Amino acid sequence: MPAATLRPWWHDLRDPLRAAPAAARRLWLPGLICFALATAFMLWASASGTDRHWLDLIVTGRDPGLIQLAKKLSNWGELHFIPLLLAILLWAAGRYYHRLDWRLAGAAGLLGSAGAGLLGLIFKILFGRPRPHLSVPDTLNPLSFHWNFQSFPSGHSAHTWGLVAGVALLAPRWALPYGLFAAAVCWSRMYLNRHYPSDILGGLVCGVFVGLIFALAARRTLAATKYAPPYP
Repeated sequence: MPAATLRPWWHDLRDPLRAAPAAARRLWLPGLICFALATAFMLWASASGTDRHWLDLIVTGRDPGLIQLAKKLSNWGELHFIPLLLAILLWAAGRYYHRLDWRLAGAAGLLGSAGAGLLGLIFKILFGRPRPHLSVPDTLNPLSFHWNFQSFPSGHSAHTWGLVAGVALLAPRWALPYGLFAAAVCWSRMYLNRHYPSDILGGLVCGVFVGLIFALAARRTLAATKYAPPYP
């Protein structure tokens, strides 16, 4: 595919960004509905004690070895660490093997992960839900900028699933191992008593929504580039 080998690398990010608004117009309504449902579930699970009950089933009698593993997974799941590395590795593999679909999938995964992390941070501040390890009532504290009151949605869940959704359409074989990593990171956040289950769900919705926007944009870019003349 000549266009894949001669295409400037920065276009892999530029073109999905340009195509993203059109994809967002297609997905904003279902995304809004899904996040509204996730928020309603969080409010119910918080008020009824269901979140606390489910989390207690996870954290009660924790194994010291699993705690250490969860800490490592949580650190690896930071946006600037393994998610960034996985997106770059996929892009680099596409460049090495002349696979434009992998290159664009890596770019979409990077954009989806970063975008979902940013969206999740905005919602964290707006809701101000206290983290479960605090000995305070589980009530919202809107417009809170303190880390201890930024539980919903989970940022780790948002940016890891943003990565998975970003690569899923163009590189589905990579989406499975990336998804297993995302699931492990989400488990670690609950096992460390840093997030309720509904926080994980809210982050997943944010991640899939933003990731799919860039995945659709990347797929549109791939279709257009296949029929474009090679760069001189």
